[in-house]
Amino acid sequence: ADWDPAGAELQLTFDRSDELWKLTLDLPAGHYEYKVALDGSWEENYGRDGHRDGANSEMSHDGGALTFLYDHATHLVITKPDVNG
Repeated sequence: ADWDPAGAELQLTFDRSDELWKLTLDLPAGHYEYKVALDGSWEENYGRDGHRDGANSEMSHDGGALTFLYDHATHLVITKPDVNG
């Protein structure tokens, strides 16, 4: 279920104010791998460094709220801890 691109709990929402797609999750501490899948399938996906069908992006997280920001123009994802949480 973690890698199901159609999973409702993993859908990013578009923020018109900065034109980024966003998702905030409360994650336990650990090592994570991720990539962006478009339109609920793996047919078009972007991994490390914004490469189509690229390797998974990887990160270690100390636990707590984390926001994923996806820029469709560059296909890059950045993460940032939730400073309001």
